[in-house]
Amino acid sequence: MPGSRAFAALAAAGAAITLTLTGCVADVVDPGPSAAPEVAPTVTAAPESPEITSVPSSCEQLVPEDLRADLDHLDLNTPASQNAGLPSNLGNDDLAALAEGDRVLTCNWDGESSADTYLHTSVVVIDGGDGAAAVKLLTDDRVQCYPADGGTRCEFTSTRSDPAVEYGETHLFREDLWLATAWSNVAPPGYTSALAENLWP
Repeated sequence: MPGSRAFAALAAAGAAITLTLTGCVADVVDPGPSAAPEVAPTVTAAPESPEITSVPSSCEQLVPEDLRADLDHLDLNTPASQNAGLPSNLGNDDLAALAEGDRVLTCNWDGESSADTYLHTSVVVIDGGDGAAAVKLLTDDRVQCYPADGGTRCEFTSTRSDPAVEYGETHLFREDLWLATAWSNVAPPGYTSALAENLWP
């Protein structure tokens, strides 16, 4: 019958198409999981060592000429004053220990009676931890500390009698340096700020 022959022909064609598609699917290759792209290793540069602030090599370079003129009547760096240790009137051994062995410049002016008239200054190399510890020791001694001259400045002034003497000290902590000054009966105005300008021009 014509209808039967047509149906058979359609069935045969469908089978052929099925076989053809099956063959196409079989030819597809699974590439597997994608490999992660290679990443070049990152090279981290070693941190640079912090620069040490340049310190003048002499008291003449550290202290401006106009201030040195106010100190001409005093003797600079006598043998006795060179061994005086950290400039301080507080007598704080812990404070002095923080500067032990790290002084890079000492400028000590003394009068004939060094117990009554002097101006002692030291430049000390420190790290941040020692600077913070020194500030704490000073504030514990009721020394006033405040921001000034680009760093932290701590200072006090007092008097004593018999004989009448005005004395005090100033400490400036900035970056890697500690500028320490103790004085008695001689305190040129603007002294610490002028030295700071020479240390950090």
